[in-house]
Amino acid sequence: MDVFTNQPTTAPTPEPTNVNEDNLLPQRCEELWFEDGSVVIQAENTLFRVHSGVLAAQSEVFRDMFSLPPPADAETYDGCAFVRVSDSAEDMKHLLMVMIKCDFDNIVLNGSHGWEVLRLSSKYMVSHIRNHIISLLRVMLPMHMDDYHLVAKMDSVHFWFSPLRLRNTTLISAANIARETNALKILPIILLQCCKWLTLQEILDGEKICNKLLKLSPENQRAVLLGREKLSIDVMTRVYSVLELTPRISHACLDKDGCEAFRLVVMNRLYELGYTHKWINPFCDFDEAFFCSDEELCKVCKVYYQQLFENAQRKIWDKLPPYFDLPSWNNIHHQS
Repeated sequence: MDVFTNQPTTAPTPEPTNVNEDNLLPQRCEELWFEDGSVVIQAENTLFRVHSGVLAAQSEVFRDMFSLPPPADAETYDGCAFVRVSDSAEDMKHLLMVMIKCDFDNIVLNGSHGWEVLRLSSKYMVSHIRNHIISLLRVMLPMHMDDYHLVAKMDSVHFWFSPLRLRNTTLISAANIARETNALKILPIILLQCCKWLTLQEILDGEKICNKLLKLSPENQRAVLLGREKLSIDVMTRVYSVLELTPRISHACLDKDGCEAFRLVVMNRLYELGYTHKWINPFCDFDEAFFCSDEELCKVCKVYYQQLFENAQRKIWDKLPPYFDLPSWNNIHHQS
């Protein structure tokens, strides 16, 4: 039976004669082959024999599939119901390992397969696995700016879902999976990471990882390109414009000449950067934002500018999702 059409196909035998494009017979997955299993699932060239009741208890898709009486000519495998799926064998194995053997830690936390399990748990409506993965992702891809700043400083953290790891391996895949699975609680931050780490050419043409070309989906590509431009404009007009506010330095400034010199140097460097149309990180911390000047602010003016700077950042953060044509944080937060 095909998982998407419920239409019967040619029934296999215990020794299948059909071969794949590599001219190999389907092989059993020994880790997920139970002699008392009631259904055989084939993904690519791999066979899994598992218990339909275990799958039906966790997945709405499998529950509906197994609740239907099989057609008279439905295919079987060694006396079991037979289902072909279009997913990769590796991804299906990881999902089944989590569902059947509860091997969440090895597959998701200590492995690198969390995104694939998120995609399949969404596809097959395994809500408890999907929700658990998203809750873990939100730790490192948070909805609140203060939490984001904390995560940004945790370069030494090696979680499988860390922003640093996303940059180096699967950022594009993560963005596409988050969009595909409608994981809106993490999608805005992933798109922000795309703006931060991907070059314009990578946004347009994709990037090669392990000899495989990964490209943003058309929806994500549009969101990143437009969001990047809108954020770049607002970071100059809203965040760094605090240097032009009146009073330009604190009334209680301890070094008016020095602080004014600092302000002018930073403004000139920012204008030069703005003319190059390069990405400016709207949510870097204050020290990173103003490190370009050799001058130093007095303690009073640093507190003064820091408060203005963070208030301006917060206004941008509060409307971050709409920069990418997504619902507001408030609407996302109330999603089930």
